Amino acid sequence: MRLGQIAALVLALACTSVEAGCEGPVGPRGDPGPAGETGPRGPPGEIPDAGAPSDAPSALSLEPEGLVGRVLDTAGVPLAGGRVVLVPASAIATLAGSPIDPTLAPAAAAASTIDEPIEDTITSLGAALASATIDVDGVYRFTTLADQNVFLVVVPANGDAGHLPGGEHARIAQARASLVGRRVDLTVSTAPSSHARYVGSASCVGCHGDHGAFASAHFVGLDVPGRRGYLEDTTRWPRFDAALARFEADAVLHFYDCAPSHDPPCRISETEPAAPAIVSFDAELARVGSIPLGSPGAYAVTLRNRLGAGSATYPVDLTYGGALARQAFIVPVMRSGGVERQVLPFQFQHDGDASFANSAAWPWADIGSAGWYDFATSTLRVPGSRASFDRSCAGCHFTGFRLEGDETSGFHASALPTIVGDADYDLDGRLEEIDVGCEGCHGPGSEHVEAGGHGVAIVTPTLLTAERADVICGTCHGSASNGPPLDAMARRPMPGLRRSELLARFLSGPELATDDAWPSGDPRHAQLEYVMHTSSSMARNGRVLTTCTDCHDAHGAPDQPHDLLSNPGDNAACTSCHDAAEFLTARMHVTRVGDAHLGLEDTALICTACHMPPTARGGAARLGLRDTTPITATPVQYWVGDLATHRYRTSRFDVASVQPASVTQACGLCHAVMLPNP
Repeated sequence: MRLGQIAALVLALACTSVEAGCEGPVGPRGDPGPAGETGPRGPPGEIPDAGAPSDAPSALSLEPEGLVGRVLDTAGVPLAGGRVVLVPASAIATLAGSPIDPTLAPAAAAASTIDEPIEDTITSLGAALASATIDVDGVYRFTTLADQNVFLVVVPANGDAGHLPGGEHARIAQARASLVGRRVDLTVSTAPSSHARYVGSASCVGCHGDHGAFASAHFVGLDVPGRRGYLEDTTRWPRFDAALARFEADAVLHFYDCAPSHDPPCRISETEPAAPAIVSFDAELARVGSIPLGSPGAYAVTLRNRLGAGSATYPVDLTYGGALARQAFIVPVMRSGGVERQVLPFQFQHDGDASFANSAAWPWADIGSAGWYDFATSTLRVPGSRASFDRSCAGCHFTGFRLEGDETSGFHASALPTIVGDADYDLDGRLEEIDVGCEGCHGPGSEHVEAGGHGVAIVTPTLLTAERADVICGTCHGSASNGPPLDAMARRPMPGLRRSELLARFLSGPELATDDAWPSGDPRHAQLEYVMHTSSSMARNGRVLTTCTDCHDAHGAPDQPHDLLSNPGDNAACTSCHDAAEFLTARMHVTRVGDAHLGLEDTALICTACHMPPTARGGAARLGLRDTTPITATPVQYWVGDLATHRYRTSRFDVASVQPASVTQACGLCHAVMLPNP
């Protein structure tokens, strides 16, 4: 059965009465057409003259020295009440001069008035800002405009929970000349109510077709080994299940030279290490031939103690990752309250090479051996419940996430039941959507579906203020030490939330822990992209308030592992905004230090190579720069991670010896003086 037919069946089963909003039986839906490719992002331009909307009751008279327009929501309904506020670009630029401290406790961070550029400025300047009331027909009117660059921001009325602040012109500053005497219509996002329920991504397919998002990393984060779900497309990653070949070969992983104080504690090799290396324990991988592929237990892992007695065998319920060159494995453990899932203490790294001297670049990496092995007593054990996948991971992966239990009886997560679900995670006999579905970014969709779509009661991230749009991504890509953000009732934050509310209600600790960053301030670990971006000048400046989706396509981007909107090797994503003459060719930019860098090819002069060095590591470490200066010294090979920093700042030479960086001693001859401080 095709996915479109399945979606039609879902809708047909849901529509059985007039009360449910159905007028008759739903007929079969034809096969959806193929998803189109995402085109290149063009540079921002001036606001065009919108003209009168087709449903306008009458044309609006223009203001020769001002600005007029109509505000509609995504359902096409005029926004009655609220304001259009002109936020001076200069005020945002001033705000950017105050650094953000991501190490603050959540309550203190939530009270900050400098980290939400648009909404903090509106709050702090209040009546001093030029604003126009929106009337019952959605019309706003400014009779005069000051000679300054401004962001046009729609602020819904107090108590209007059905709309979110922003508008399509709330992120790019506009000059007076592009606004004066014009009509500029604005659109705001609707929002689901607090009563909205999750309905699953299959319900979205009914109208939006077999979406390209199904081939994004969001939809394939969790996978039943040996079986693909209806909403999973891994064709973009031919090496997705490369680790399963090692199970088929009955590989044995040796955890050796373990030092509990190290991060990570152990080195892992498929080859028995030679003396004097000491092996603490082994992980024996197996394909259980008597169990069909896709069934629980088809793959298994036995942990065997090498320094004492004891072993334990676990069936692999799910693989965890695979799209971004690393994959871990989830197994069930028994608690007094039932089955809980834990992540085994190793991950497969697709880009790893066992011939490298650096064990961080090998195919297998330790990701939690201290939880599974007590090095003090040389005994196997099971990690505590707080470290379980249910408590520490599922909240960012499951559609319709729910959590029960505690650290004594165990934590037990569940996701939205759906007939096209990937797995019966909570063992209640129903399949569940265990990956990040459409509603993870757009909010629970029951009210949207019941209204027939049409922009009703659904979050449109591109119409939010920049800070609210970034929070959608930041709830999962924002803090390595906190785990999924959950409130006191173990509920996830809804899309469209303010950053201050995320910090106050959903975080258990600071966004950035002491050991999360290198000396330069760049990240050491994955899941810190949001906090780095928020603290950067890209998120706070007087020109373009950049969001995550200005560079990444949350719906997936063909041939780009990190779902980038453009090839990082051509600099187009950077020069679309940084369009001054000195930036249009990287050669002109680097020559400003007094050196034309003639020893480097143009293809090596990539903006991100210096401004976004891969300082964080999620998968295998990679070869970085090779330091050959001075020529009388032994060359030094630097190593980098596989995840770029999102501070967008170069790292000085003085930190190159202790962290991944984008300079060597040869660079440092000039850049130790010329580069700004971290």
